[in-house]
Amino acid sequence: MSHPENVLVLPANTQPAAFKDLVQAEAGLVLVDFFATWCPPCQRLVAEIPNLAGEYPKVKFIKVNVEENEAVASQFNVSSIPHVSFLKAGDGQPQVLETIVGFNLAKIKQTLQSLS
Repeated sequence: MSHPENVLVLPANTQPAAFKDLVQAEAGLVLVDFFATWCPPCQRLVAEIPNLAGEYPKVKFIKVNVEENEAVASQFNVSSIPHVSFLKAGDGQPQVLETIVGFNLAKIKQTLQSLS
C-alpha cells in the first residue's frame, strides 16, 4: 500500500533517540499514531491517515506499531491505543502539544485544524 509523501511508517525496533531526531528534523506539526495490528479502532484510524495527510500536506504523519517499537511507545507513556500525539520540534526534545486516546476522528481533525 502506498502512502502520501507526508506519511511515514516507523521501521520496527527504531530507537527512541532516532525517533526524537526524526521529529526534531520536521519544521512543522507532527502527528504520531501509536497503533497495533490487532486493535480494530486502530485499524479504522490507520485507514483514515492517508485522507488526513491529503488534507494537511504540511503535517508529518508517523505511524508507530507499538508491538514493533515498544521503547518509543514507552517514551510517550502509551498505555491505551489508539494513542495520537501531536508533536513539534522543541528545544532539544520534541514537545507534546496534545494527546488523544481512543478513536475520535472529529477531535483529531479539530486538533489538526487548530495546531496546523
